[in-house]
Amino acid sequence: EIPLTQNFEQASDIYLQFKTTTEYGVLFHATGPEDFIKLAIINDKTIQFSYSSGTGLQQVSVEAPFHLNDNKWHSILVEKNKKEARLVVDSRYTNENRENADISFPLYLTSYFIIGATTEYREGYLGCMRALVINGEPVELRKYARGNWGIYEGCVGKCESSPCLNNGTCIEQYNGYSCDCQWTAFKGPICADEIGVNLRSDYYIRYDFETTISTMEEYIRVGFTTTEHRGLIYGISSYTGEYLNLL
Repeated sequence: EIPLTQNFEQASDIYLQFKTTTEYGVLFHATGPEDFIKLAIINDKTIQFSYSSGTGLQQVSVEAPFHLNDNKWHSILVEKNKKEARLVVDSRYTNENRENADISFPLYLTSYFIIGATTEYREGYLGCMRALVINGEPVELRKYARGNWGIYEGCVGKCESSPCLNNGTCIEQYNGYSCDCQWTAFKGPICADEIGVNLRSDYYIRYDFETTISTMEEYIRVGFTTTEHRGLIYGISSYTGEYLNLL
């Protein structure tokens, strides 16, 4: 919680940097009797700034061409005045929302400036944040972190030590981490258990789909090692005679 000592009525700008492995969460939220501002990660590539200042719900979003939950630092700049709002991600990707120039109202906020959740303490953000600047004034986040449960100084997450093996993806959790072993040849808590097999040239594995599958696009990944010069890695066929082979 940060007391709002600054005037947001005419114009405001908020800058921050964040680092996370989660796909959603509220970065900040502040409200008034009817007005509000809210910045949130709504999926792994999209940041959305929502607000209301007398003209109903307004939103402006930026979708980056890469994942924002890659555990790397990203920056966000929010600029808001009585006629428009502008959102900039990583100083390159931008979008703006222009309001009716003939109808404009000041932004009236009375709550605390809540970082990492809504004012109802929901939709919590899990990750790091730094370099918060509100209307040109830097905010010392460490001062507000002290004494609060679940908030710590610095930014050393559980994934910093790279606990997931064999190219598994580490995902920060509230009290630990989990490993996503998808697209690896391993399973288990840290992607350490191999799930591959050793096949002779006259052996194969057959899998029958329980239901009919029809898709427009398939993404198949396989890893192998062999001393043979030629062989069938996998084959897919249907009762209609359609097939897909990888040699």
